[in-house]
Amino acid sequence: VGHQNDMGERGKISKNIGRTLLSIAFNIGGESIWEFNVLSAYIYLISGSAIVVGDLNTLLRTGNLLSTIPSGFLADRFRRDTTIRIGSCIAVLSAAVMYYGILLSDYNVLAWGLTYWGVATGCYSPANWALYSDSVHPEEAPYYFTKRMMIAKFSSSMGPLITIFLFLYIGDEWTVKSCATVMLI
Repeated sequence: VGHQNDMGERGKISKNIGRTLLSIAFNIGGESIWEFNVLSAYIYLISGSAIVVGDLNTLLRTGNLLSTIPSGFLADRFRRDTTIRIGSCIAVLSAAVMYYGILLSDYNVLAWGLTYWGVATGCYSPANWALYSDSVHPEEAPYYFTKRMMIAKFSSSMGPLITIFLFLYIGDEWTVKSCATVMLI
């Protein structure tokens, strides 16, 4: 069962729809586990400074801001999948740098990883939206855009729920070790 147009009059739906929905679910779900409360708590615990928490969150958002517009331009000018691949490569690099920073409990290394993560999402998001939009037939757009938003909202709500269960499992004390464990998962 599904939407009457899942197979549509034009035949099979684009493979890009399923792929972008899956990538959105995992990307938003994963970020929602660590990016909000746990990240801020972890940074505060290793630095002892609320200013450092703000600075590192600013680096994350600034990396995103500075890469979004050029990436959107590149996605429109060239192939969208290429821009997504570039963003994915930067995301792998940023994950490695953030893991290293977490293992060292070094907020300077973590700052680089968060900046790269911002750049990665800035590269990935505009191209992902554009590819998804290009893959949806105009008459089916309300259904598929609603579906995309529902998956995004569901994924973002699952992250905090998973975080609660992780802290219940490892102990409900927000220490450097427990926050690092949640972020590394």
